[in-house]
Formats: sequence, structure tokens, C-alpha cells
Amino acid sequence: MNYKKEFLDYFLEICNHKEDSIRRNAVFNLPAMCYLFKGVNKESGFSFQDIYYKFSEEDDFDMRYCAASSLHEAFKNLDDDEDTSKIRQCFINYILDNQREILLLINKNLNTIILKYCNDHTIKNFKGRTPYIESSPSSDKGSKEATPKSKQI
Repeated sequence: MNYKKEFLDYFLEICNHKEDSIRRNAVFNLPAMCYLFKGVNKESGFSFQDIYYKFSEEDDFDMRYCAASSLHEAFKNLDDDEDTSKIRQCFINYILDNQREILLLINKNLNTIILKYCNDHTIKNFKGRTPYIESSPSSDKGSKEATPKSKQI
């Protein structure tokens, strides 16, 4: 396919557009773009994971919901040797989202996400637990490990 880079640059412009309706169209088409341009993604340094991550932090509920609805497709499209840190962070953002609808949506596709969540690249490069959730200081001053805050019951 000719003009791949130009097409991806244009898609990135749409993803970063100031109009919500245009960005909503971009996020709706994101899974197809990931599938069509998977090889180009690696060649050019263009990262669909970065785009998913950007949309997972949107203030607009509809934008987050649309991106969350295709997150399982992004996981399916990953190779075993691919760094998944950004897409895993998206997953964490969604399961910590304060909107019940997003959490239910993610849970509906959890089986697909879990299968690719920890691929070969993640296992080979694992250096210990990295907290994604806000950490609190440990009561043991000698410990350098931060642990997630627990909810009081």
C-alpha cells in the first residue's frame, strides 16, 4: 500500500483534532487502523498503543467508552514479542474508571484481554512489581517497595 506514512500522519491529526466529533470518528476506526497498519506501526515508530492510552485518559465519557469497547481487539492484535506496557496501562485506567459502564464493558471482554496481557516480551523483561495504582508510604521505613493503598472496610 502506497502512502502509508502519510495516511497514518493524517489519522494522527484526526486523533488530535480539537473537535470531539472528529476525534470520536477516529477512536471508532482505531481497531481497523491497528489491524490494517500493524506492520507499519513497527517500521515507522507510529504507536497505536499511545493512541489508545491517550483516549483512555480523555475527559469525555463517550470517547473513553468507545476506546474501551475495542481494547480487547488491540490486545488481540499484539505480537508475543511486542512491548505491551502502554496498552496494559490503558486496561488499568479503564478498570479504575469511575464510570460503571466502562468497567462492565471491560469485564465483558476480560477473557480476551487476559490472554494477551502478559505476553513473552512482558515475561522476559519483568523486573519486579511496578505499581500502577497510587502508592502510599510503607510503615517499614527500610522498604523501598511501594504498595497500593488499601480501602478501609
